[in-house]
Amino acid sequence: MVESTLPGQQTSSTKPVDGTDKSAQGDKPASNDHLLQPFLSQSTDDTRARNGAAQLDTTPTDSTIVVDMSILFDLQGAHGHMGAEDKANLLKELKDKTKDHSVSIVLESLTADGKDVPGAPLSTSKEPYGAQMIVLRDGQEFDISDGKSKGLKGDLQDVLDFALKNQPSKNVALAINAHGIGDQGILGGTQENKGRENGRMTASELAGTIKSSLNKAGRDKLDVVDMDSCLMAEMGVLHSMSGVTKQLVASERTEKVKATPEAPATEQVDGQNLNAWISKVIDNPKMTDAQVAHEIVADANQGYRGDVQGADSLVSFDLSHVDEFSDLMNKLGKALSDDSKIPGNADQINKSIDETENFAAAQQYGPPTSSKEAKYDVKQFMANLQFRLKAKLINDPDGELKQAMENVNHYVDDRSKLITTVHLPYQSDRNNLFGPNKQTSTGLSIYLPNSDVRENPSYVKADMDQLQSTETGTANGDWNTFLGSLIKPIHRLGSP
Repeated sequence: MVESTLPGQQTSSTKPVDGTDKSAQGDKPASNDHLLQPFLSQSTDDTRARNGAAQLDTTPTDSTIVVDMSILFDLQGAHGHMGAEDKANLLKELKDKTKDHSVSIVLESLTADGKDVPGAPLSTSKEPYGAQMIVLRDGQEFDISDGKSKGLKGDLQDVLDFALKNQPSKNVALAINAHGIGDQGILGGTQENKGRENGRMTASELAGTIKSSLNKAGRDKLDVVDMDSCLMAEMGVLHSMSGVTKQLVASERTEKVKATPEAPATEQVDGQNLNAWISKVIDNPKMTDAQVAHEIVADANQGYRGDVQGADSLVSFDLSHVDEFSDLMNKLGKALSDDSKIPGNADQINKSIDETENFAAAQQYGPPTSSKEAKYDVKQFMANLQFRLKAKLINDPDGELKQAMENVNHYVDDRSKLITTVHLPYQSDRNNLFGPNKQTSTGLSIYLPNSDVRENPSYVKADMDQLQSTETGTANGDWNTFLGSLIKPIHRLGSP
């Protein structure tokens, strides 16, 4: 229980975060408080939670960092089960560091104990998950709420609503620790997901949830969204998130740690070291959105534990350039569509897709994936195309395809545009094309229909339209037309 009165608050009449006078109204929050009421009412028997919210200073800070942790693992980390439990306990270590710094950290984390099945792991828990919200500020920890989880969307909405209203600041960063599946969105729950999911959101639903909180707070965009999740550096994700944040940090690969000589058997999901970059923001709370995004990527290879390395792929995106990039991809799509009409070219384009690494199939840890979730790096795909152009396996009579590819490559290599900071692997599994020690990826994935999709007789036109529409950034454009040109669906009897 927090006993002290914080700066900016009156000692004679303690006021909760909605500004009402508890001495006049008792412990019951004001009836017109549409935001704080759920947090207090669900904890009416928890004095610590009520007082934590009531004593929280709401004076604006230079930076507010919101962290939503929505996944749990049976695996053990440094401070408990990996995922929400481990990372939440690590973040709490920053409490003292916040003293005399103009920073507020608002954390909501999923909880589960599996005790309804004695001795069983978290993943077998039958009871609803819990959700705890705390604030770290002024060197103290304030317990805001502790009750049943409202699911992936509800929990995110709650913590973001609360933070934007009650911990306002000039700069706001949001970190989301979840299972990522690219354009198809994010999942919450335990890693096995055998009936224990805590909900899912598509990329557009995620953006819509964030936008709802922004609208309530009268704010246009967040400064940074850090996806501490797998496979989220995908073209459609960027387009969806461009309306709600200035900077996006994400990985096109699975965020898992690598084995080292000291720990040769180690290869588990660990994700990002959130403490590393958040600690830097505490030291310099006036950092710009671009500086924060840079620091997140710069710390990508720092795992939480000394015996493992961190994420092997992480990229920051300046989303003000998404439309420019989409235009270039549409021009590439037109060139590919035009050239695919030349005999033999379509087969070579298809081979360029199928010989590119599919991150969803090869890298995913956790929820099962399918051919519908194929994710291919932009540069790897174009390197395969370029190889075939040079070998004259693809005929490009007017040079349209060659020029479109060069334009895209130059754009993704220019660090003053869409892709601003990169932490990427250099060694490719396909040395026959790239050679050793070559930068083989951009850190940005696109959806491309592989042979399983192109030749699947069970798919109909509606299926294909759904798959193509995952590339939100170029919906109804020439890139989408190209995707459709690759597919020769065998319609089921009676289908349109």
